[in-house]
Amino acid sequence: MSRQTNLQSFIEAGVLGSISSGLSTFALYPLDFLKTSLQLSQVGKKSLPDSSLFSEAVSLAKTTFEKDGISGFYVGLTPNVVYIMTSWGTFFALNDYFAEKFKDMKYGNILANIIAGMINVVLTNPLSVISTFVIAQKRSKHPENLSLLSAAKKIYERDGLHGFYKGLGVSLVLVINPVINFALMRFLTKVIKRYTKRDHLRNRENFAVASISKLLATLATYPYTTIKVNQQGKHKEKKIIELVFIIYIMHGFKGLYSGIGPKLLHTVLQFGVLHLLNEKMKKMIR
Repeated sequence: MSRQTNLQSFIEAGVLGSISSGLSTFALYPLDFLKTSLQLSQVGKKSLPDSSLFSEAVSLAKTTFEKDGISGFYVGLTPNVVYIMTSWGTFFALNDYFAEKFKDMKYGNILANIIAGMINVVLTNPLSVISTFVIAQKRSKHPENLSLLSAAKKIYERDGLHGFYKGLGVSLVLVINPVINFALMRFLTKVIKRYTKRDHLRNRENFAVASISKLLATLATYPYTTIKVNQQGKHKEKKIIELVFIIYIMHGFKGLYSGIGPKLLHTVLQFGVLHLLNEKMKKMIR
């Protein structure tokens, strides 16, 4: 493959990843808002009542709607869409690049996932911090509706450049999420092709493979996401071990999985739609 073709392929992967992730994020953002809000509520909350997977989310949804109407579910939408589009676009482009570089290695795909993920995290962590900060401010004692730029200004005035890299350590650990995700996708794709004796997957199969893989990866890494959200939101001064200890002592293991209900629903739908859109757009332009 020529250098020009390589470059075109990397740009294509990045643009398609960015567009498909942006569309899926916009469509499903209320679920992400509920998940992040529930995660932010765990530190300092005195008790975690016995509840089903979605009862806390339903209760929060009712409160949000009564207070702010439908618009309340879209607090932080702009910074989140910008973050997700930038993050997935960067990841897909870098992953495509490194997968080509390591194509002759036995575990080249996994290595490409790890390196692409780590570079992506370092580049996009500031946008992740801003996105979480906007929701945290809306849920604070003195609620504010902040734009992307006004949130960035507040973070810089309060913490300097260092503030944009809160939760970076946990985010780097979370690189394991796409590694698990894409490894499972490759495995399930091979199983389906072997079983059906086809060289391609149908739309519903693509959706199922992407959704199941992401669901399992999310279950494995969700506690790290809870810690990351709290570090980037209301509890920037607390260390990882301290947050884990506080949440576990106050709420037990369940506290680390607060918001998992809407997150799983959001994850299954978002990544399934993202992967399906990505595959369809690839076919359209080739």
